[in-house]
Amino acid sequence: MATQRHRRNAISMLTAVDGRQVSDHAEMAGLLWSSYKERMGMSEGISMQFDLAALIEKVPGLDEISMPFLLEEMELVIKQMPSDKAPGPDGFNGHFLKKCWPIVKQQFFDLAAEFHEGSLNLQNINGSYITLVPKVQSPETVNDFRPISLTNLDFAKAFDTIENEVILQVMKHKGFDEKTIGWVKNILASGTSSVLLNGVPGKQFVCKRGVRQGDPLSPILYVLGSDLLQTVVNNMLQEGRISLPIEVNDPDFPIVQYVDDTLLIIPADLAQIVALKDVLHNFTLSTGLKINYHKSSMVPINVPAEDMKVLAEAFGLQPIMQRLPRLYSYVKEPNLTAKQVYDCPVFAELFHLPLSAQAYEEFQQVAQVMASSPLSVAADVWQYSWGKTFTASRYYQQLFVEVTVIPVFKWIWKSSCIMKHKFFDWLLLNDRLNTRDLLKRRHWKSEGLELFANSLAIWSGSANNLLFS
Repeated sequence: MATQRHRRNAISMLTAVDGRQVSDHAEMAGLLWSSYKERMGMSEGISMQFDLAALIEKVPGLDEISMPFLLEEMELVIKQMPSDKAPGPDGFNGHFLKKCWPIVKQQFFDLAAEFHEGSLNLQNINGSYITLVPKVQSPETVNDFRPISLTNLDFAKAFDTIENEVILQVMKHKGFDEKTIGWVKNILASGTSSVLLNGVPGKQFVCKRGVRQGDPLSPILYVLGSDLLQTVVNNMLQEGRISLPIEVNDPDFPIVQYVDDTLLIIPADLAQIVALKDVLHNFTLSTGLKINYHKSSMVPINVPAEDMKVLAEAFGLQPIMQRLPRLYSYVKEPNLTAKQVYDCPVFAELFHLPLSAQAYEEFQQVAQVMASSPLSVAADVWQYSWGKTFTASRYYQQLFVEVTVIPVFKWIWKSSCIMKHKFFDWLLLNDRLNTRDLLKRRHWKSEGLELFANSLAIWSGSANNLLFS
């Protein structure tokens, strides 16, 4: 039985680049594979435009990262791991590791020791599935989906296109030792991905650039590369090429970065705008991160309209007034604040009437946004939708409110069986048991599978039946 969420996110048709509508599963899988292989499976290389040795300060103590791993540290990680977090491609979650830790801990420790020595082949354990989340109501093309393995200045496909080389160069200049850099280089070089199409993994490709959303290391690696922008802009401030828009005590220039969105606050000065654009161009050459000017915008704060037009054209961005050009041409007072607009008792009085048909369509768009997003004078407060108190149970009820519970699963979890038997039944019904057939479908190589044989025998009584039947 499919859940409501699965039915809603199922992909039944894709539009190819040439305009063809494709509904065959194999053809759709081919479109996805080609798109993501081009995005993540090909490296364009970088041309570093900055003197990293002069820009980046070394961080003391980073050599401690490469010290030998301790069994006590690994046991602490397992103890603190969430029990019910979604399992990875191997089908096992934190609960399995905690319950079976006495059996598998030595094998995990041996695995970590080989990784520390640099002798571990990561290919069998460094694969990931790319899950597609719709970005629009009715997705039609590959670009209408957001890949999860997780405007302002919008960096196009940021997680997917940051070049590995810039991450390694920044690590070197920050003071990471050769062993740690070697680990990261090995992880990046051995990573593979497959795109999930309606739950079925497609053909694998090797990831030659980008970091994969969904694992704990990727955000750290991404930040190492993208944080170079803050360093470069700080250097512009120190050299006098740009100035602070407002006086602040923070030594950093005011930049807000969240994933692939970046907000910069800069004086409305043409020379500074041009200097910033030049630096951003060099940043693209140095990192592979490209600014999506089509999705980026420039918001004026007490800037005359004629000045704003010059600044926007120089930067290559579209000011807000150009998003709704027809309606803007009817505005009586262009420099009103959002509060003044919301406080106006009759919204239509802010415009010269009558409006044209096109301007009226844009008027309705703005009116709908204002109606659905009222301006609040109270302080912003985060509040749970179910009440004031957070509990894991209420959170999961809210998270999976649309999920249709399969009766047999409810019966399994409420039965009096011991937990390992419940978990085995759940894996069996979900086709998650690591049988030889399943591992082949997941493109796992048979080399090294014997490592897990004794660990998994707890479920079946026979490791051969489970892995090699």
